[in-house]
Order: sequence, then C-alpha cells, then structure tokens
Amino acid sequence: MTFSSSTSDTLASNRMGELAPAQRTKIFASLWRFGLLGAVLLFIMCLLLTAIAGIFIDSERNADAWVSMSFMGLLLMGILVAGLWQGARLALRLLDVFTGRVEQGDGRLTWRKSSYMPETADRRLKLMDGLSLTPGAYRFYYLPRSGLVINVETLGSNASAFAGAGSRDEEDLTRALAEANRLQLEAYPNYRLGQMDEADKQRRISRAALGMGITLIVATALGLFFSFIFLSDAEAGETWIILLIFGGFDVLFSGLILWSIWRTISDLREGKVLTREGPIQRVVQRGNKSVSYYYQMGDLRFNVLTAGYNALVEGRAYRVYYLPRSKTLLGIEPTAHEHPGGDGGWSPTIE
Repeated sequence: MTFSSSTSDTLASNRMGELAPAQRTKIFASLWRFGLLGAVLLFIMCLLLTAIAGIFIDSERNADAWVSMSFMGLLLMGILVAGLWQGARLALRLLDVFTGRVEQGDGRLTWRKSSYMPETADRRLKLMDGLSLTPGAYRFYYLPRSGLVINVETLGSNASAFAGAGSRDEEDLTRALAEANRLQLEAYPNYRLGQMDEADKQRRISRAALGMGITLIVATALGLFFSFIFLSDAEAGETWIILLIFGGFDVLFSGLILWSIWRTISDLREGKVLTREGPIQRVVQRGNKSVSYYYQMGDLRFNVLTAGYNALVEGRAYRVYYLPRSKTLLGIEPTAHEHPGGDGGWSPTIE
C-alpha cells in the first residue's frame, strides 16, 4: 500500500483511529458554508412567515388569500425541511470532530452521475471537499457518523482482493470521462485509427441538422413576431429603422450559430479525427449570470459540462480525439497508468 494524500504523521494518527489536529482545523474551516446556508434559509423563512401573517391579518381571507397563504406555506415547509437536513449534516460533522474518532475500510472510488463516490462493502461515503483522486481501490479513513473521507491509502494491484486494479482503474477513469461528457465509448477504436465511427457520425449529423432546423425556426419566428409588432405602428418614421436594426442582429446571431453547426457537419461528413496527447487543465470562467467549464490542452480548449469538469483528474496525461475544424471533443482517455492519487493535491469539486 502507498500513502497518497497527506503527511506520514497525519496518516499515523488516522491508522490509530484518531483525527489529526490539522484535519480537525481543516474540517472546522469548511463548516462556514453550513452556517451561511442556514442564515440564508432562516432569513427566507422569516420573510415568508411575515408575508403569511400579513395576508392573514390584513386580507379578508377570501379564496385568493387562502391560495397565496397555502402556496407560501408549502414553500416554507420545503425550506424548513432543507434547513433541518443541513442542520443534521452540520451536527453530525461537529459531533465527529469533537469525538475525534476515525474509522477505516477498503473499497473503491467510482463515478456516480456527476461526481466520484467512495464506497466500501457496506457503506457509501463522501469525499472531503477538494480531495482529488483517480477511480480505483483505496483504504478510506473516514468520520463514523457523517461518513466524510478525510484521508486515503491506495491499494496496489498485488493485493489479492484488488488484483488487476491498475487496468481496471484506467477503464473506470475512461468510462467516467465518457459518461460525464456524453461521449460514445464504442466509437473509441475507430477514433484511434483517425476516423469517425459510422453510427456516431450519423447520430451527430442528425443532432446537428436538428440544431440547424431549430435555429432557423426560432430566428424566423422572432423575425416575424417583431415585424408584426413594429409594422403595426408603421406611421412612426423610426419603426423601419428599429426593424432593420433588430433584423440585422437576428440574422447575425442566427448566422453565427448556423455557421458553427455547419462547420461541425462538414467535419463529420469528412470523417477525419485528430489526436493529441498531453496534460489537461480544468478551467472555469465565471460571468455575471453563467459559469463555463473547459478542458485546456495547450492551445486547444473544449467546452464541457459541470460533470465533465468534475470527472477530470488533473496531474496526468490524456489522449483526446477531436474534429479538425470545429474542435469538437469526441473522446478522452488516460494515456498511461499513473499513481491513483495524482499529486495528492487539494482541488475544488463543483457540485
């Protein structure tokens, strides 16, 4: 077994069933989120209670008033349940920290829907925020009540219960990346030959054609709608100017979307697949109202979903398959087996 995520002193404490002081401090520092969420929920509950009381006192208690109070009461109950759930989680973690006891169990880290989940034979656990691990076999050190994994040891392939773990870990990571990014694993053999899989090609072409059709329908509908609105007031001289400006923007944005889709269709019809190997970094770009996630590989950047961002384990090399013009990501897989714990660093996970 090889230690992969913390100092030897911390690991020694965990092996003895004790929580190390540094871990206690780190867990305490992470609990502020529970307090912040609790304060927000309490504030919303106070607003709802005030609104319900105001309607009950000031209204004539007619049907509309009862409907409003019932709706806000349902919201209040939902928020109360969420608050109790968060409060229970906070209480369990605090009790674990004050008790200071650590349990251990052998199991695997597997991909579940949108994040990696540590599991033993009889329990599903939760990774401490930021603990970045590759799917594989581990000895988990966790807090008994909350099930929070605070430390791990990797279990080598020489362990009888986990024979062949190296190749299985690579397969698990490849499968997790494909599922998180909605990629087709069965098409990878053709990608490795530099060509599209025929079934995958037809599926992608159909999806792109549907996107073009929806774009045209929406753009045409918007154009007709605003033309009707503006032309109904045709006596105003500025109406035609506004209509031309709006029509220009409508055509411009629709044209950009259609051009992007057409480039993808051209790539797919040609059927050529490019390959590149190397390390990949996860990139987050936050706007005023949106967050975008990317894989960055040199000058290549692929837009991915939140699950795809969470599935990538940094600190190792990957092979990516993509279309040459549109730079559409077709596949991604690790190039060689490396230490399952990566560099043992702590990196944030998006939930």
